[in-house]
Amino acid sequence: DNGANDWVKANSPKREISPNLKNFTKPSIDTLALSVNYFLNESDNSSSVTTWRRNKDVANVDADLTPLSARHILKDNDFTSVSEELKYEKEFSGARLLSGIYLDKTDLDIDTKIVTLFDPTARNSHVQKIKSKDIGIFSNLNYDLTEALTLGVGARFDKESKRLNIDDLNLKIKNDYTSFSPKISLSYKFTPEDMLYISAAKSQRSGGFNAYAPMNKKVYDDEKLTSYEV
Repeated sequence: DNGANDWVKANSPKREISPNLKNFTKPSIDTLALSVNYFLNESDNSSSVTTWRRNKDVANVDADLTPLSARHILKDNDFTSVSEELKYEKEFSGARLLSGIYLDKTDLDIDTKIVTLFDPTARNSHVQKIKSKDIGIFSNLNYDLTEALTLGVGARFDKESKRLNIDDLNLKIKNDYTSFSPKISLSYKFTPEDMLYISAAKSQRSGGFNAYAPMNKKVYDDEKLTSYEV
C-alpha cells in the first residue's frame, strides 16, 4: 500500500465507461536560465546561475467514470519560481574551496475544484496561495592531508519562510524554518582507479503546507536526517 490510486488492475477485463465530463489535460512548463562563469585567474573562479520557471496544470478529470457527477476534478493551477545561485571556487596549497549563496522565491496558485454529489457547485473548494522565500549559504573544503588521503568538511545554513493564504476563508498561516547541515568525509586513494571513503552528514528539509490535505492537517513538520556512508 503506497497510497496510490488503483484505477485499473493490469489483469482487469475491458469494460465501457460513460463519463459525463470531457476529460483533458493541458500541462505546460516554461523555463529560462542564464549561466555566467568568470575566471579571475587559474585558481579562482566565480559563477552565477539565474533560473525562472513556470508550470501550468490545467485539466478536467471525470474521476467517477459514470454518467453521474459523483467526483469531478477541475484544475487550473499556476506555479512560478525564480532562483539565483552565486558560487566561488578557489584552489590553493593542496586544498579546494567552494562557497556560495542560493536564493529562491516560489509562488503556488492552486485552484483545484472538486465537484461531488454532495457538493455540486464545489463551494467547499477554495483557491489556495502558497508562497515561500529561501536563502541558503554553503561552503565546502577538500584538503589533501597526503597525496592519497583527503579530508572534506562542509556546511550549509538555510532560512526559509512559507505562507499559506486562503482568501475565501480569511485564513493566513506563516511558518519560518532554519536549518544547519554539516558534513565531514575522509577518502583514501589506493590507486588512481581505487578509492575508499567514509562520510557523515546531517541534513534537514523544511516543513510546509499540503494544499490537498484537510483543513486541520495542512501543515506538516520538517524532516531531519543523519546519514553515514562507507
